[in-house]
Amino acid sequence: MLSVLLSGWKRLNKRGNVLNISTLTNVSLMLCLTLLFIFALAFLLKHFKKIIPQIPGALQVLGGANLGNKSKVVLIEAYHAKILVGVTDSQIQTLYVFTNEQSNPKEQLK
Repeated sequence: MLSVLLSGWKRLNKRGNVLNISTLTNVSLMLCLTLLFIFALAFLLKHFKKIIPQIPGALQVLGGANLGNKSKVVLIEAYHAKILVGVTDSQIQTLYVFTNEQSNPKEQLK
């Protein structure tokens, strides 16, 4: 395959085209820089997604705690209702739903 590419390269250069090593180096460098920029942007968006404002009324994770290797408890707010949810690898189960009268979930659990 490399020999096919090299023979095609030689034919292009014999025709007088402006395709040379410096042009290929420049194009490949720009490609690498573009890919690096895309991955850096994806990394930054992944780690700073908490800064992006939430849509009102949407789900919002208020907190959570790990209970073991593969299970945790998460407190979620959905449309002004707070829901305590247990999450494992195979299922998600509602543990408790806090009503609007219960202003502080910590007080209710005591």
